[in-house]
Amino acid sequence: MLKRIITAGLVLALTLSVAACGSDTTLAADQARMPASSADFKDEEYQDVVKSLQEVGFAHVETKALGDLISGWLNSPGSVKEVEINSVASFEQGEVFQRDVTIVVSYHSFPDDAEEPSESAPPHEEPSASPDAAEEVLTVENSPDLAAFLALTDNCSAANAEFATKYKDRTIAFDGNISAMQNHGSYKTRYDFLIAPGDYSETTITGPSFQFRDVDPTLDLNLTGSNGSDTIGVGDNLQITAQVDSFDSTPCQFILEPVSTEFR
Repeated sequence: MLKRIITAGLVLALTLSVAACGSDTTLAADQARMPASSADFKDEEYQDVVKSLQEVGFAHVETKALGDLISGWLNSPGSVKEVEINSVASFEQGEVFQRDVTIVVSYHSFPDDAEEPSESAPPHEEPSASPDAAEEVLTVENSPDLAAFLALTDNCSAANAEFATKYKDRTIAFDGNISAMQNHGSYKTRYDFLIAPGDYSETTITGPSFQFRDVDPTLDLNLTGSNGSDTIGVGDNLQITAQVDSFDSTPCQFILEPVSTEFR
């Protein structure tokens, strides 16, 4: 994904916007003005975004490495996915906030670089990650629980909910396939994908029923590799990396949030 704004351009734009907006109103001592919009920050280097926020006076800027990259082809390591202000990820340039609001800068990284949100660092200093912050991606090789879970024959058993509770928000990786898909509601470009473990079969589906719910294949799946065409659909075998969300007991589907997918 191409950057909309190169780093040097962003720094210049931030400097000009702060100067221009500063002449409109006088800020209180405990306020600061947002130097760019949420859309402008996306895909920029996270260190530059942190620095720009601190320079205009925001006191609590945290960083969060997502550990969502497999190859780094579609998103660059260190590039910003989103900036949240008090858990809200949409704002405009020039908006005024309290200096002590909590701002979290989430950025793309490889799994080994994942971290918990950092504490605010002094201006011009790089936030340091906790040495215990990174969590290993669960696979059938390193997690007996995941191996046993993928081998379940009853996708409505209590083991589904137990696994979802125990490993909520953890990242798992496994070989899977698209066994079904449909448009999400009335959307034309957003879909619900039914994912089954192992290779695709027209006659047999074994193991838990996973679902990617309400996703845009071009934006949310972080798809790599090739299946010989420009599309993704039923029958495609994939390497799935996803975050555990929850178990929906009504359709007996295990909800996952996609991190990355790769054609096998």
